[in-house]
Amino acid sequence: MSFTDTDLEQLSSTLVGARTRGTALEKFPGAVPPSLADAYKVQDTSIKRDPRTVVGWKIGVIPPEFRADMGAERLMGPAFDNTKHIVD
Repeated sequence: MSFTDTDLEQLSSTLVGARTRGTALEKFPGAVPPSLADAYKVQDTSIKRDPRTVVGWKIGVIPPEFRADMGAERLMGPAFDNTKHIVD
């Protein structure tokens, strides 16, 4: 499966738009990135597009059905300034 720059831009725009509006998506909005490198390209593009500030990083689990294609079990993603929690 080919993941084009158009796929990347459309996916990033949809994901950031949903985050900005605070709305849930009924399903994944488009082609699933075929590799971890492509997934991180979407993430990097989305971070640049998102008006919020990254204040940390979180680790997420890759669903089992995508692990072989991704070559990993986990991925890292941003935590934004409006979602940080401080624990004393």
